[in-house]
Amino acid sequence: MRTSSGEDEASRVRAAVARLPERQRATLILKVYQELTHEEVAGILGTSVGTVKANLFHALRNLRKLLEREP
Repeated sequence: MRTSSGEDEASRVRAAVARLPERQRATLILKVYQELTHEEVAGILGTSVGTVKANLFHALRNLRKLLEREP
C-alpha cells in the first residue's frame, strides 16, 4: 500500500528532526510540538531564554537545510 504525500512529508520531517544536534532537537520538540513557552523550555533544559531562542533559530535553519537537500 502506498502512503499519501502528507505521510511522506511527515516522515521526511521526522527523519530530519532526528538528525539535528541533541539540544536543537530538544528545543524544537518542546517549543513547536509541545507548544511550550520559551521560559518553560528554558526551565526544562536548564538554560536561559536567550539560549532557547538561539537553539530554536539554529534548529529551524538546520531543519530547512536538511529538507532542501533531500527529495
